[in-house]
Formats: sequence, structure tokens, C-alpha cells
Amino acid sequence: MKAVGVTNTATNQLLVLAIFILLVNLITASDAAARDQFDGKQSKYFSFSTHKAKSPSPTVIVAHGCDGLGEWTEDWRKRILDWGYNVVVVEQFRKRGFPTGVCNRGSIVPPDERNEDIGELVDWIKTRDWHLGGVGLIGMSHGGAVAIDAAINTNTHERLKATIALYPSCINIRYNYENPKIPVQVHLGKQDNWTPCLSSNWSKYESYVYENAGHSFDIDRPKRRYDGYTLWYDREATTLSQDRIKNFLAKHLR
Repeated sequence: MKAVGVTNTATNQLLVLAIFILLVNLITASDAAARDQFDGKQSKYFSFSTHKAKSPSPTVIVAHGCDGLGEWTEDWRKRILDWGYNVVVVEQFRKRGFPTGVCNRGSIVPPDERNEDIGELVDWIKTRDWHLGGVGLIGMSHGGAVAIDAAINTNTHERLKATIALYPSCINIRYNYENPKIPVQVHLGKQDNWTPCLSSNWSKYESYVYENAGHSFDIDRPKRRYDGYTLWYDREATTLSQDRIKNFLAKHLR
């Protein structure tokens, strides 16, 4: 009986320890969970998750494409966090009634509307003790159009330091995009036939064109068809664009 009592005591101690570790992990991860409330106020159209650097640092907002959150947003969240920035991933379609996204109907949630959310979010970020420096934004496809619109939008260009657009959806960009108010870096695939932007005027942007790349060139997956378009991974374009983005963020946010 004594041996059984010792075993039960040890088991109870292990159970208490396990519960303690679980609670610590939940507290640590609380800011990483998606939420839609901050400073006692509920956002109407978006939710977001925060991922903090090891010390107070600049912050980068990650804006998803037409299909919402997924592989691309997660890859960039990890990458930018590894570079030493806070990352805020924002989701902007579900609460507007489009849980599966807006692909091939992007105008239903235009970039300037998404930037109303971004402006609100930037104001909140700047009050956080984990934020120090500038706030930037990176977006792909539909989110790339958001990044370009942010540079001319009064809700955002006075709040953000710089933005980055990967293969932006140019059909959704407003007419006066040619004169950005803040630095913008643009990455285009010359073979992109989904959101072709090569004819657009990028003279006042830091823009790069990758000869053999198409749409979604930095998503490391086999060649595939999506919504009627062929997508493929381009290693060279991915490496070059990531290096350029890293340097751009360091130049403008730190």
C-alpha cells in the first residue's frame, strides 16, 4: 500500500507540473491567437494575430492574397520573425462574408477598403510596448494591391514607413498609384498572366521583374493549376526577392 501511495503522489506531482506548463504555454501564445478585439474595442471587418520579436522591434503587417490566409502568409510570418521583426498577420475576408476568399472577383473587397483596417491596426501597434521603430506592410496578389494602395491612401501612407508588393493585382489598383507617398518595393513575374502588371508605370517605385517567374513564384509547390491559371515555383526569383525585401525592410523600418 505504501508503494501505491508513493506512486499516486508522484503521478499527482507530474499532473500538476503538466497543467502548469500548459498554462504557461497558453499565456505565452495568447497574442499569437487570432483575435478581433484590442483596447476594449472590437474590429468590425478583420481579425489578426501578433508574433513578437525577442525585444522591442519594428513591426511588419502581412496581408494575404485573394484566397485568404494560407501557406504564403505562414511562410512570410516565420521568415520576417526570423529577421528580428514583430509580425502581425491580418485576415480581412471572413468577417466581410467571404470565408473562401475573393479570387477572380477582387473588386468586391477593394484595396482601399482593406486599408481602412490597416490604418486602424497600425495605430494600435504603435501603442504596444513590444513595438519600436517603423511599421511596414507586405502583401501578395490582392494583398500586393493593398500594399500599393497603402502608399497613396490617406488612411495608411501617413502611418506606414514602407510597403512591399509581390505580383500585385493591378486591376484593383486605383488610377493615381503612380505617385506613392512612401517607399514601395514591387516584385513582378514576367510570365504572370493572372495579374499582369508590366505595362503599369513603376518609375517611382523600387521595382524588379523576374524573367522566368509567374504568379505566386515564391510558393514552393509543384507546378499546378489554380482558378484557371498555371502557377509554379521559381527558385531564383524567390531568392533574389527575399534578399531584396530583407534589405528594404532594414533600410526603411529600423
